[in-house]
Amino acid sequence: MGTIALLSNAELLGRLPLLVRAEQEATADVIEHLLEVERRRLYLEEACSSLNKYCEERLGYAEDAASKRARVAKLALVFSRTLEELRSGAIHRFVVGAETPSFRAGRKPIRAVSEQST
Repeated sequence: MGTIALLSNAELLGRLPLLVRAEQEATADVIEHLLEVERRRLYLEEACSSLNKYCEERLGYAEDAASKRARVAKLALVFSRTLEELRSGAIHRFVVGAETPSFRAGRKPIRAVSEQST
């Protein structure tokens, strides 16, 4: 953190959008990989009962973080634009993760509207 303290205000503020963009890309990449682990059910080969448990036990995520990522990956299996929208920043994994309980209950998540319009 010492080098950050040496940045000018303009440099600091200028770097943040680039870092956010990189974070969005990395998040979408992780979700895409988890989607494929779910599709192939590879968590079973790792002695885990679910993708959520795999995220916790093999990847080291906290329970809440694992649950959110697993839910978003499963949602992306159904709505193909999920990954694209995560990458672009149009949606955030935690917003999508918060919407999945309604999806499981048979109601359409808010972002499903964009799926229907394409």
